[in-house]
Parts: sequence; structure tokens; C-alpha cells
Amino acid sequence: MKQIIPMTILIGLSAMNGCSLSAPKHRAHNKSAATKIPLTAVPEAILASVDAHVPGIYLNEAHLTHQGEKEIYELEGLSQSATYEISATSNGHILDVARDASLSD
Repeated sequence: MKQIIPMTILIGLSAMNGCSLSAPKHRAHNKSAATKIPLTAVPEAILASVDAHVPGIYLNEAHLTHQGEKEIYELEGLSQSATYEISATSNGHILDVARDASLSD
């Protein structure tokens, strides 16, 4: 009985904060299921599309994952004191762009 009450409190607090004790059901940026690849392995169509979305980005990491039959490239890079995480399909279609400005002065 003593362990039930703290767990009930934890679940209640998690629900109040909009959090969950379970893993996310779908997230394209799941690096545990992704394979790190060299930037030279990223198709040119993706690189051109990424540069169009975030001009001047310096890419520093790439991962390859799959959603069903689709190959999804997950790229990380820096531009104008912000970090970016970008997901794209193999033909260069951008699925998601996440920006973290915490590096700004």
C-alpha cells in the first residue's frame, strides 16, 4: 500500500504537467532507431532543400531511419547561433524543422 500512494501522486503530477510516463508513440527524431551516417551519404536533393529552408546552415551530423518503406534523413546543424534538427525524405521533402536558439548570446 505504501508504494501505491507515491505512484498515484507521480501519475497525477505527470498528468497535470502534460507529461507521460510512457515513451512517445511517434517521433521522427528517435535516434535509437536511427543509424548515424556520414554527411557525404546524404543525397544532394536533401542538402539543397535544407539549405533553402535554413540558408547558410552548417550540418554536423546525419542519421538515417525508416518509416515503413520510406527512408528518413535526420540532420543536425548550426546557423546564426541556433541549432537545428531537420527531418527529410530521400527526395528532399522537408518533414520537420526544429530550432533551438539556446546558443544565442
